[in-house]
Amino acid sequence: MKRLTLFLILTLALAAFASFSTSAPAAAQTVTNAYGIVTAYRLNVRDYPDPTYGSVIARISRDEFYLVTAKSSFNNWWLILLADGRQGWVSGGYFRVFDGYLAPVITPALPVGGTPSQPTTPAPTGATGTVTTGALNVRTAPNPVTGQVIARLYNGDVVAVVGRTASYSWWQVRLGDGRVGWVSDRYLAVVNYALVPITG
Repeated sequence: MKRLTLFLILTLALAAFASFSTSAPAAAQTVTNAYGIVTAYRLNVRDYPDPTYGSVIARISRDEFYLVTAKSSFNNWWLILLADGRQGWVSGGYFRVFDGYLAPVITPALPVGGTPSQPTTPAPTGATGTVTTGALNVRTAPNPVTGQVIARLYNGDVVAVVGRTASYSWWQVRLGDGRVGWVSDRYLAVVNYALVPITG
């Protein structure tokens, strides 16, 4: 009787182990898409992968997870799927991606007409910034790699601050000739920074 009972226990244990072994790989194979998590407090989702030309279509919050559907071919921006079914672009500087190699690399379509529409001029905020380094690059985007240098400011120069990134690491400034660009927070002392909206 004892032998029969032991045999039945072993048979059931082996059957359970075999079932787990065959089903586990199948479950793992369902993970086929890249995903990411928001690292900024609030992150703009845009219809084009550029902080100047892309219009904001949504805002997402820190620690939220999203499915990644594609990567931009010309900068570190990711196309994500929102909860309402829409897709939009987010900057990789504030969005940590896992299994990014699974996302196809695409070249985003430009707006009708073949060129990005002109951005609206940021409204005055009352905030100003003073350059604290010998020379400071002004860029087209808040990124030292993808942002192209369009001007240089010098120690003591004062500029109007019209926008910022969610992390306060970059400031959008208006130059004396009316152009708008981005500078690093490390080298700009900003007054009235609480008045500055998130624009990138």
